[in-house]
Amino acid sequence: LRTKQNEGVETRSASAGIGSYNLLTSGIQTDVRVSTFRGRFSEGYQPSFTLSRDLVRRVRASAQYGFNQYTIVPTQTEVNNRWLRLSMDWNLSRHFCGSLYGERYRGEGLNADRTFVEVGYRF
Repeated sequence: LRTKQNEGVETRSASAGIGSYNLLTSGIQTDVRVSTFRGRFSEGYQPSFTLSRDLVRRVRASAQYGFNQYTIVPTQTEVNNRWLRLSMDWNLSRHFCGSLYGERYRGEGLNADRTFVEVGYRF
């Protein structure tokens, strides 16, 4: 829980989650998380659910689903968006790693699909 006082308005945010590293001895990792926030301009919450699993050595796949529900305080506008993220991460060697993931957002004022490719080098 974080609290901050700014311009006479208190800002708060919190997050909690629970997970399993080996669901029913399947090797699947699960995570359920809920984040909340309240501030001068918006307030709401963001629940999410994640499933992930090592496919082969050094390659991990995951699927994450969640939604954002919040209110824009000055106008009392409610916004609801849902999203899905599919990803694959790999460690190519001791120094090189990479990831590929796609995201789909749907909801009020936001209908978008995005794809990301990342390649990294660890020192």
